[in-house]
Amino acid sequence: MKIRPMILIIDDEPAYTRAVERMLDRLGCASESVHTVAEAQLRLSRAAPDAILLDLTLPDGTGHSLMRWMRDAAIATPVVVASGNGTVDDVVVFLQEGIADYLQKPFRPNELAAAIDRALGVRDPHPGQRDVAPRRDPEVDREAPVPRPASLRSSASRAPNRRGEG
Repeated sequence: MKIRPMILIIDDEPAYTRAVERMLDRLGCASESVHTVAEAQLRLSRAAPDAILLDLTLPDGTGHSLMRWMRDAAIATPVVVASGNGTVDDVVVFLQEGIADYLQKPFRPNELAAAIDRALGVRDPHPGQRDVAPRRDPEVDREAPVPRPASLRSSASRAPNRRGEG
């Protein structure tokens, strides 16, 4: 029997977190969402999830500050950072802090699956016993990307997307 990995989503956009929760469920993961640094600290103090999907900007702090708090609290849960407004400097800092992966919002289900697989591989000493399933579901791969959070939609017309379009 496979264990359903628990993924903690830390993001202040409820519509986004609901979409990611549905996507993770289809990928075979359990998930829980919190929307502030304080809620994340409380949740992480009780029990560590298998992996964390973390936004850069939260109402009461930043992803960077939460990662520092986790390090100080000796919480070694692998982190995937997902952001729609991160810079190259942000990515470099997070990589130096030891994140498992970085996703640019919006992302597709297969991108999320690959990032979660990498994160679980960072923590799991027995790869293959606890992996995200199904790995390559054609229906999931064809789905539209997770919607861009409302706070980023207004800037989408001014900035090119990651494919150089727009």
